[in-house]
Formats: sequence, structure tokens, C-alpha cells
Amino acid sequence: FERAFAIDENHFNAAFQLGNIYRRDGDMLLALEWYFIAQKCDNTNAPVLERIADVYESIGDDDQAEQYRYKAEKMRKQRRSKK
Repeated sequence: FERAFAIDENHFNAAFQLGNIYRRDGDMLLALEWYFIAQKCDNTNAPVLERIADVYESIGDDDQAEQYRYKAEKMRKQRRSKK
């Protein structure tokens, strides 16, 4: 995934998957960094906002977790209303 991202810095899936890998390995700061990169690649993706919320929750920052869950839900509602 790092190679894919090096080739295309707008490769959402590579950044998102790297976040997943680091999160699974317990490196929450690197996971957060890659999730933020993924969010920059696609700022309309609710699942990445939920993952960011999960990481914040796991490190005890419930306020940030709540803010990102709210953003994810708001984004989902906007998508449903467009359909």
C-alpha cells in the first residue's frame, strides 16, 4: 500500500488500508495520520471519519471521537437525501 500511495498521493484506498494496518498493529498515531491522509483524498467518505473516531476513542479522546462520529452521520444523511 505504501508503494501505491507513493505512486499516487491521492490513492484513497492505499491510505485508508495503511490506517487500518497501523490501527490493527496498535500504532494509533500512525493510524490517525494515514486516516487523515485518506480523508484529504476523499473528504466525502463517512467510513474514514468513523475510523478516525474509533482511534480517538481508543486513545481516550472521547470529545474528538464524538465530533468525528457526528461528522460521519451528517455525511451519511446528506448522501441519503441526495438519492
